[in-house]
Parts: sequence; structure tokens; C-alpha cells
Amino acid sequence: MIEAFDVFDELHKRGSARRLEACLAEPAIGASDVPSRNGLRKIYKIEFDDDTERFVLRIGYPDFPKRRSGRTATMLGFDTAEQSYVWLVPSVVRDARLARVPYHGEFATDDE
Repeated sequence: MIEAFDVFDELHKRGSARRLEACLAEPAIGASDVPSRNGLRKIYKIEFDDDTERFVLRIGYPDFPKRRSGRTATMLGFDTAEQSYVWLVPSVVRDARLARVPYHGEFATDDE
């Protein structure tokens, strides 16, 4: 699948993408109104560019949410500000500024 807004963002000047985003921005009525994939909030390049240190790509973590298909992902985006998994569009995953964080050892929770 093609992430249409993400492709638009890459092909056009940032100002054009921001104007389109402003036109499309409407107050969310419910959780289903938030762009998502596999139940995770989508992070587009324009949001990543605003704060490149906020998002990381976690690799091999044992707490990845299950997909609708029942399979578990091998890597997922993570929002460090909200402490939640997110879906990163392809151009964000390809961005050299995205920190990649492989799982090393025992998983610690806030309770420990």
C-alpha cells in the first residue's frame, strides 16, 4: 500500500504539505478518527520532522502488540513522549535520523 499523504509530503514543498494538513485537520470525534494502521496511530514524516528525537524504531521487543492477523511484528515505532507504540510510515523508517533501538535482555516495566 502507498501512504498517500506521506508521498505527497515527500514530493511537494513542506509549506504545501502543512497547508494540506491544516485543511484536513478537524477535531477528532473518536479514536476511529485518528489515522491508524493495525490499531496503532500513524506517524507521518511531517510529524517526525517536527521532533525527530520523540520517535524511535524498537526492534525485537517482547511487548509488541499482536496484529489483527495474530502475528507479532519484528519492529515497531515507539512514541517516547506518550510511551506507546505507533505505526511509522515508510519514509520515516528510511530516515537516517530515526534512532533504532534493538532489544537487549530482560524487559523492565514501570512496576519493577
